[in-house]
Amino acid sequence: MPSVSISIVLYNNTVKTVNNLVRNIEKSTNDLSDVKLYLVNNSPENESLTTYLRTFESTGWIKTIVPETNGGFGSENNLVLPYLHSDYHIVMNPDIMISSERELDKMIEYLENNTDVGLLSPLIKFPNGEIQHLLQNRAKG
Repeated sequence: MPSVSISIVLYNNTVKTVNNLVRNIEKSTNDLSDVKLYLVNNSPENESLTTYLRTFESTGWIKTIVPETNGGFGSENNLVLPYLHSDYHIVMNPDIMISSERELDKMIEYLENNTDVGLLSPLIKFPNGEIQHLLQNRAKG
């Protein structure tokens, strides 16, 4: 099974939210053997969150990164790049929950079987159910 890494940029999230997120990822990656979770703490002044994140230091599969300044979502996800050695990397928002234990397996299987695909993106819908069309840029070869 391929290795997977996940990065999540946190900003003033509650301990409850992050705990639910970590447990959801733990459950969703239970059958994967090599998983790393990178939590970028963009709000170190949030003492309860910072204290909570320290509890993961000994897990071996979760690493917390605290940037010197808040550079924003894209910049903070880039802070994870030097640590990555995984076959697949997932960028997640902290308000996302993986709907079932098989979702990541299905994504990895799809990518493994479709080597011409380099990126998967979620289907995003407006509250009324209408599909939000995300920008697409297809590489020309």
